[in-house]
Amino acid sequence: MGCKPAEYLVYVEWFTPFEPSLKPNHFLYKISKHCVWGEQQASIVPVELIHQSVHLLPKFGPVALEEWKSSNVLDLCDTFYVNTFSKRLTYVSPY
Repeated sequence: MGCKPAEYLVYVEWFTPFEPSLKPNHFLYKISKHCVWGEQQASIVPVELIHQSVHLLPKFGPVALEEWKSSNVLDLCDTFYVNTFSKRLTYVSPY
């Protein structure tokens, strides 16, 4: 008798661990895509291993690139800030 396979699986693209401290200007953590030999690392994991989502803000200079859209910015941008002020569970409705 083996282990029961996971019922639901999720595709996850990996990012670098949080830096040891928040950035002083905005108090956000900076993360980047975790790449090996130029390829972003990804896995298929059981959904029950996910604890919660996070809100990512793309890192851009004085202006955002015009080609960045909500539909493609995760593919086009390599570095993000984790919004430490957003509590994702706040938006969950019990109804």
